[in-house]
Amino acid sequence: MVSSDGELLSYSAHGYLDGELFLHYDSESQRPEPRGTWLGNLVETDAWKKENSNLKVIGQEFKITVTKITDQSNLTTGSHTFQETLGCELHEDGDCRGFWKYGYDGEDFLIFQPETLTWEAVHPAAGSLKNAFEAEQVETKIKKAKVEGDYCDQLLNYLKFWQEKKAVFPLLNVTQQENREGKVTLRCCAYNFFPRDIKVTWMQDGHALNHRDQGGGVIQPSGDGTYQTWVSIDVHPEESNYTCHVEHQGRNQTISVPLGPVPEAKRRYWVLAALPLLVVLLLPLGYCFVVSGAEGEGTSRMASLYEL
Repeated sequence: MVSSDGELLSYSAHGYLDGELFLHYDSESQRPEPRGTWLGNLVETDAWKKENSNLKVIGQEFKITVTKITDQSNLTTGSHTFQETLGCELHEDGDCRGFWKYGYDGEDFLIFQPETLTWEAVHPAAGSLKNAFEAEQVETKIKKAKVEGDYCDQLLNYLKFWQEKKAVFPLLNVTQQENREGKVTLRCCAYNFFPRDIKVTWMQDGHALNHRDQGGGVIQPSGDGTYQTWVSIDVHPEESNYTCHVEHQGRNQTISVPLGPVPEAKRRYWVLAALPLLVVLLLPLGYCFVVSGAEGEGTSRMASLYEL
């Protein structure tokens, strides 16, 4: 919340690891609250204490940045939302890359380019702030060191705990439904599994079918620390001997298509729901924070960050 003189009165932050929420922090409690089932004894380690210190610094810097935005960008008065997203992504080759950006009312405002130590002014009102940031070369280098040094080290610390979580094998469910083309849609659902890596494949007579003929396959977090996915395929009604094969953590499971009549196709109605703010980020493996604050008397809108 921002007062009439531009002072940020309150803010909150969320931390995500590989698309899973693991931390909540706000300016009222001023301490990180663990989320997710994999944290375990992590909250008693130096890494968690360091997270607490980092978030306090981030909050203080966020207040200063919001003041600069309101003072230098000539933005209109009223209710507005400010966001700050920062973190790093770890690639399979060991390369760790940082990212840092600011948002305004759900749109990108200013994006940091660590390679060139410059800022990209995405919003028309961000030009003066870009110049101010780039004039502070020492501070810019500190930001680069944070997202490509400190945060990468923090990510590696978290991964040790995250990967040690006991594997949870998936629950499986197979359904069949007649579609409008006169074929039968077979859908294999795997859910409530951890860790994320899984292979779900349709087979006929024991032979794996071409993945290009199968739909779905996107793995998504369930919200409770586990993951879910599904794979479908369209077949002719007279064809048979289809099974769904699942590989997870070295364990193989196979489930057959249920016997009995196939349900007829039903008319589907799709509803488009408007969300206040949804930020989608595609990363191989990421560690990040989203800090949000609102200006004026309006309700603060939180940004959700997902990794797919």
